[in-house]
Amino acid sequence: MTAALAILLLAASAPSVKPISGDLVCRVQHAIRHRNPAWTADMCARVAEAVNATFDPYLVLAVGVNESDLRELALRKARRGVYDTGLMGIRCRLARGRCTNWPVRGRRLGELLDPVVSIQAGEQLLKRKRQQDPRHWLRHYNGGTVEHGYAARVAATKSALRGRRFLVDSEAVNKRTRQIVQALLE
Repeated sequence: MTAALAILLLAASAPSVKPISGDLVCRVQHAIRHRNPAWTADMCARVAEAVNATFDPYLVLAVGVNESDLRELALRKARRGVYDTGLMGIRCRLARGRCTNWPVRGRRLGELLDPVVSIQAGEQLLKRKRQQDPRHWLRHYNGGTVEHGYAARVAATKSALRGRRFLVDSEAVNKRTRQIVQALLE
């Protein structure tokens, strides 16, 4: 068997991941933000396009769900001059009105409230964390060094987004997963 044929067979047997649709983004966003105004179909399509351009669209969307409940305007002051911002909860250390930390160095805080910018920065951060610590990388995205269920919540959300079941021992994780599953079944 030639190497080219072997690669072709591997590619054919690899499970294909269905792209995330704007409709799915809208349904999930509506299910978890039922008290807030829903996004327009155009906004959902824009978010779907941005997450589909990442290395793992379902993971990136699951992180967005867990970081901000898909709130593009999320802004939380972590401490003086440090904010967690946007859809992906990107940390920004401000100095003279601009972020000083990677991957958002040089950006203004308001720029991180654009979902596409937030998704792109979040993907860069996820990749770096995975490279730095292949075993516990996901919990480090959330800034913690001790596991508080973050990785389990993201994994459960990712499974629910893909229409799969994921059981954990945490009621809070299961509650979020049920919300996502409910959105998918409507």
